[in-house]
Amino acid sequence: MNDYKTMRFVDRVGNNYLFRGGAPIANGAFDTDLPTALRNADKSIQLPPQFYLVVICLLHPNADDDPSLIAELNYFKDHKLVGKPISGTRSAPTAAILRPPRTNAVHS
Repeated sequence: MNDYKTMRFVDRVGNNYLFRGGAPIANGAFDTDLPTALRNADKSIQLPPQFYLVVICLLHPNADDDPSLIAELNYFKDHKLVGKPISGTRSAPTAAILRPPRTNAVHS
């Protein structure tokens, strides 16, 4: 499991939750313990039992990227019902948004 000491709950709008933290990568692969880390980020909020994870990485993916970004993209390519990545510009770390579940959403 990744070290999520920097994971923070930022805001909630309706059933959407915004968190900010480091890259969800452990040992070179996407960290499937991320839902647990999100639940533990702020004990004052109650997350739904199921959710669709949107990971926002403000790095733009290309051939010279860090292997951890490629691992994240590949995870969501293979697990489309769990969530999706959104990539952007080369300037900031990762944020995560929890949305209402889709069919076959993550159960934790």
